Amino acid sequence: MAFPGCRIWLAAAALALSGCAADPYPLAGAAPGGRPASTVSGETPVGKPRPEARTASPAVAEAAALAPERGPRPGGSLRQPADDPAARVVVVRRGDSLSDLSRRHSVNLQALIETNRLEPPYRLEVGQTIVLPPPNIHRIEPGETLYSVSRRFSVDTRSLAVMNGLTRPWKVWPGDEILLPPLARETSRTGLAAGGSAPVRAPASPAAAGAQPAFIWPVPGRVVSGFGLRPDGTRNEGLDLAVADGGEVSAAAGGEVAYAGDDLAGLGNLILIRHEGGWVSAYARLGSPLVKEGDRIRQGQALARGADGPEGALHFEIRRSGEPVDPALHLPRRPS
Repeated sequence: MAFPGCRIWLAAAALALSGCAADPYPLAGAAPGGRPASTVSGETPVGKPRPEARTASPAVAEAAALAPERGPRPGGSLRQPADDPAARVVVVRRGDSLSDLSRRHSVNLQALIETNRLEPPYRLEVGQTIVLPPPNIHRIEPGETLYSVSRRFSVDTRSLAVMNGLTRPWKVWPGDEILLPPLARETSRTGLAAGGSAPVRAPASPAAAGAQPAFIWPVPGRVVSGFGLRPDGTRNEGLDLAVADGGEVSAAAGGEVAYAGDDLAGLGNLILIRHEGGWVSAYARLGSPLVKEGDRIRQGQALARGADGPEGALHFEIRRSGEPVDPALHLPRRPS
């Protein structure tokens, strides 16, 4: 099953749960000096692949054990859409920062900087045009598996599967074209991604979102921090919700667990649930997870117990075709 809007590596990095970190890049139209630069403690430097967890998940172990497929994919090889350079040009809006553009378009921040040859302090002007980086595509060679490709380019195997819409056991065939993160480069040998003649194609545009699921609140606790700009100038792309000590965090709607893990610095235990129609709900800074990747989840099912965010809060997001929406506008009204 495809994962709409997920040109995202390491799943949540693509989902860009930015409510968990300050934005070090100045806003377009902001006063000189912008906001102070800051980073999340333990964060992997931009553009540097984050290694997989020391203990591989069952899905990654399964992928590592797969033998290479012989011959072409039954029914035809995977192909990426043709590149449209004009579609990769975006116009800076008032209040935009480079990080905003990175999140909005699911593009690696360092790749955005390099494509546009930007220099610190990376200030943007309203009306300025920014070019999104061209896609980085690898054509599967005989003898390769998705796992071997992930090792070749130092990319997390699971995120590579997610960004290409692959389902377990994550098989690929010679001739398939798969998307890589924009800055992925070979680590062991010179090849196409290191500057050869690999085809450059545009990633598929996010699938049109279908009917909205009937979301419910994941916890009954109060809203600690709402959607949008905070007083300190950072942006929250979800809601931070108070969770009672040991209290259950429930699924806002039914679906499939697309990701469950703690690979992302600063987010703690993270669960992403894929819903019908291109919708995704995200639950970060969880306490003890109760579900695993691949599980089918019903609405209201317990996902975890407790949360360990600031003030014991859960960070909750809803995304439509990869774009963040204000969860409060898609949840039932609470009694006043």
